[in-house]
Amino acid sequence: MNAKTENIVMETVENRPDQHESDKEDEEIDESVLDGYLTEDKHIAPEIVNAFRSNDRDARLEAAKKLKQLGDKRETLAAQEIVNAGLLPSIVEMMSSDDIQSQVQATWLVALVTASEQTSAAVEAGVIPRLITLASSMTSKRVRDNALLAMGNIGKDSQQLRDKLIQEGGLKPPLDVLANPSKYPNNTLRLAADTIHGFSCSRRGKMPGYEVTQQIIPVLLGYILYQRNGAAKSLQHCILSLSHILVGKAQVDDVLRIDVVPRLVHLCTSQEAKTRRNALKCISRIILYSEDGTEKLINAGILPIFKTCIEGDKQDRREACFGASNLVAGTLDHAKAFMGLDLVPIFVKVVSNEEEVPGIRNDATWTLSNLARIWGREHHDILDTLLEANVVESLCIGLTLEKRDAVEISLQGIQGFLRPQWEGQKRAIERIIAGDGIDQLRALRVRKDFRPTQLPRTAQTLLESHFPDFSRAARV
Repeated sequence: MNAKTENIVMETVENRPDQHESDKEDEEIDESVLDGYLTEDKHIAPEIVNAFRSNDRDARLEAAKKLKQLGDKRETLAAQEIVNAGLLPSIVEMMSSDDIQSQVQATWLVALVTASEQTSAAVEAGVIPRLITLASSMTSKRVRDNALLAMGNIGKDSQQLRDKLIQEGGLKPPLDVLANPSKYPNNTLRLAADTIHGFSCSRRGKMPGYEVTQQIIPVLLGYILYQRNGAAKSLQHCILSLSHILVGKAQVDDVLRIDVVPRLVHLCTSQEAKTRRNALKCISRIILYSEDGTEKLINAGILPIFKTCIEGDKQDRREACFGASNLVAGTLDHAKAFMGLDLVPIFVKVVSNEEEVPGIRNDATWTLSNLARIWGREHHDILDTLLEANVVESLCIGLTLEKRDAVEISLQGIQGFLRPQWEGQKRAIERIIAGDGIDQLRALRVRKDFRPTQLPRTAQTLLESHFPDFSRAARV
């Protein structure tokens, strides 16, 4: 498949510890009280540190409550000072207690620390084994949810910590939740989905290997098929995770083994923007890596949805244009299906619109050029249709875009219209002359930002071969 690469922007989700009904009294605490929890140089007060380290259960719980109150209002400071005070070993010990209240407080504090820049310190203190155990708890929802939240924070932090979490068994608890959704409340489902999202999009580093993603994909697909509420955060996280995981043909083939394509196409029509956009991202990845998948998408009705998306907001337009650029490059039947829905004139308008987002114009240019350069060579009827839709003029406009790949692909598309074997070549030349094509070719010939490349020379060659009267340099 002729496909261009895409800079995939990984989305992140909010990672603060969850608020529970019984915590509401903490929200209105006076700032002066919080100041009393700190020394003058902003360290945790010694009496709180000593109480937290004591063997007195009630004293430890009271100290933990104060740390939580501090964390609710001053997250970064609290997380840093918990580490500075050396309290992480005591927190791990508290997590190992059989006392539910102690587990609740300890897991909340771990979630706070792992949401900060101190994630590595928490991992080094040994929180991962306890989190994995508590994330499977059926005794306390709050303990389980806090543990899942902390695991999601660790997964998002870095490739190294994510891989360590996976190696120690961190996949199992969130996957078990999502595989048995009827057993859990919505918030637990959301946190489990967010944890998997953390595994799929670390802030730094590579995606997990196929041996990991092949365990995740069936569970994600099962949950996407199960969850019918398009506004559910858990569904949005699962779809987004799936889009991140689809980084190659093997992963896409795993998706296609399960009959989920009609569901993904339907989700592209959701009234919920995040649900719709995440589904569109999945669609784009399937098109990028699989012609069979593209065929299934076309049969499920993705092309009319692309047509609607082009008239939507910029995120929808971006995904639709990127998906279309690869769809038309797949097979002749796919290209004809695209053209059969009168999508070409819409994409011409996108390229011609100077107020459009540059990236969207680039993708629309790729779409039009792929039709001309890939299929026009042997199917002149396609060139005839494209010429009447003003595609050659649109590609000339593409020569003015900033990105090199968009200019290069525009130039290749124009060359597709100038093939001597096509009887419409003369009409294409006339259209280029009648429009601004000559000026744009001549401008490209002298563009300073492209001088190290072959583009200026290619533009000059086109002028000399097909427009000799316009090929000489302007006289001064």
